[in-house]
Amino acid sequence: MKRSRVLFAVAATLFVASGVAAQPDSSAAQPTSPIEVTSMLFCTAVQDREPVGESAAFAEDVGTVCCITRITGIEGESTVTHVWYEGDTEVSRVELPVRAASWRTWSCKTISASGSWRVEVQSADGSVLRSGTFTVGAAAGQ
Repeated sequence: MKRSRVLFAVAATLFVASGVAAQPDSSAAQPTSPIEVTSMLFCTAVQDREPVGESAAFAEDVGTVCCITRITGIEGESTVTHVWYEGDTEVSRVELPVRAASWRTWSCKTISASGSWRVEVQSADGSVLRSGTFTVGAAAGQ
């Protein structure tokens, strides 16, 4: 009987000690995502992965505007989303793959209205990584 109590006490001590050792250190710094948009620009087309007609102000008859971004810091594969806004109204959401630590990607939008436009680049978890603006038509001084 005495031997059973001793074995139980030893087992209980080891269990408690292992539970304490397994607890995460809440004071340790949590790793942050190194994902970053290192460049973002607007253009009228993308040819051979390069921007054509780069600008921040386009004529009313521009037709299409593209947003090209360079994403760095992703380990493995992930996605980013280009969210297009006409003024404050969301008009399009384009999910784009990112397959390397340094990756160029783009989306294009047919422009149907003059005014101020904005594109947000969001990470896979929805965090806004960067935002850029351009104008079309009269708002662009055309």
